[in-house]
Amino acid sequence: MLRKKLTLILGIIAILAIMISACAPESTDAEMNDAATQEADGDLMVDDEMENEDDTDDSDNDSDDGSDDGMGDAGAEDGEDSGGEDLPAEMTDEEMLAFLEEKLEGEHTIDFILSQDKTYEEWEETFDNHINYGVELTDEERDMVINWLIERKASEMEEGAMEEDMAMTDDEMIALIESKIEGQHTLEFLLGQDKTYDEWVTTIDRMIGYGADVNDEEKELIINWLLEQ
Repeated sequence: MLRKKLTLILGIIAILAIMISACAPESTDAEMNDAATQEADGDLMVDDEMENEDDTDDSDNDSDDGSDDGMGDAGAEDGEDSGGEDLPAEMTDEEMLAFLEEKLEGEHTIDFILSQDKTYEEWEETFDNHINYGVELTDEERDMVINWLIERKASEMEEGAMEEDMAMTDDEMIALIESKIEGQHTLEFLLGQDKTYDEWVTTIDRMIGYGADVNDEEKELIINWLLEQ
């Protein structure tokens, strides 16, 4: 009876040992397969990260290329603008008068334009009306003409004010002439002469050469007064 129990126990132990030995290799293979799978997954993740980095670099390069293209287009536009013809920074009065005659032909005479005393806004409205009627005038040309007209009118008014300040009565002019030509001619002699402006210039200059104390401003006043007598 005891022998049968021992035999049975040994048999059971042998069976367990066989089962354990049979299961151990399978577990090892499974673990190896899991490790290989994890390693493969890790390689795939690394590859994906590298591809993402490559895509990012390509995107940056595309962005840089786009920026360069934008700068190139801007440079081209600047080149086109700079290639246009520019008006002269300044024009002489003769050039401006010729320019106005060309642009306003058939609209107004130069004398009429020069006789007007208008503000900038009034001139702007006038020329805009001319442009609507067919006058070929750019905004830049219009502004240049308006500024010239305003400056010319201001200069004329300033000169007129100076002439008024220098104006003298007949008595004052007679006293001035008599003091300047004393010892050379009498006033009656001068008033008896009929001379042109240039002839009076020659006469007064000769008197200055003989010692008459007459400056250029006084000479102009005397000649203009004599021409009016």
